[in-house]
Amino acid sequence: MSATTMSEMDTVGERLKEHRGVGVIPTNESRSLFYIQQKDEHYPTLKFRLGYSFFGGAIGGGETPVRALERELDEELAEKPARLISEHLEKVGEFTVRFEEMSYPFTLYEAILSDAELRRIAASSVREGYGMLVERATVENLLYIYGLGDVLREYVQREVR
Repeated sequence: MSATTMSEMDTVGERLKEHRGVGVIPTNESRSLFYIQQKDEHYPTLKFRLGYSFFGGAIGGGETPVRALERELDEELAEKPARLISEHLEKVGEFTVRFEEMSYPFTLYEAILSDAELRRIAASSVREGYGMLVERATVENLLYIYGLGDVLREYVQREVR
C-alpha cells in the first residue's frame, strides 16, 4: 500500500473520532470460505488502496447497525447478492477497533451461506471495489484497512474451529 500524507491522516483521524462501523463476512457452514471486499485504486484514502475490508461501512445518525449494513450492501453489491446476504445476517459481536492513536466501535455480522451461494455471489458484479472469495488459510494474512484485521483475526479465533 502507498504512503499517506499527514493531511490525509488528519482527515482520517477526524472521520474516525465519531465513527461507528458495521460489516459482514459471508461464509460457508464450515467457515472455510469467506467473501471479502478489496478496495480499488480509486479508494479515497491512498494508504488503503487495494486493502481488504468487510462489506459494510459507517453507521449513520439514527441508523441501527442492521439498517446501516443493509444500506451499505445495497451500495456495494448487486441487488441479488445484497438481498441474499441480508436474509442470513447473524450478529457476531461488538468490537473496539484500534487504529493508530484512535479507536472506534464496530459491529460484525456473518452470513452463513452454502458453497454454491457463495460462489454465485463471488461471480456477481461489485459496485465498490472488488469481491474476493478467500480460503481460510489466506483470509487472516491479508492487509485490512483501518485496523479491521484485528476484528477478522478475533472472529476467526472465536468462530472458526
